Amino acid sequence: MLKKVKNKGRHRAANEYYYHLRDEGIDYLFSAPQLEAAYQRALGNPEDLDWGEFQEDFWLGIFYGTVLGSLLCGVVYGVYIWIG
Repeated sequence: MLKKVKNKGRHRAANEYYYHLRDEGIDYLFSAPQLEAAYQRALGNPEDLDWGEFQEDFWLGIFYGTVLGSLLCGVVYGVYIWIG
């Protein structure tokens, strides 16, 4: 996941913000033009993109969000009944 970070103590010609990416314990900083170039490269080469892992992570996130959200609602309702 990308996170926008402020360039602290920057040189006046440097970018004000960078985009931070951590992948397998390695940190990367990208400027906005570098991200745009990567986006255009991905659009031009869709056959090189592997969506399988992303789709699995997406559905796993939906599953956990639904289960944990339901449990949290039950706990909050139980506390409300117990207090109320």
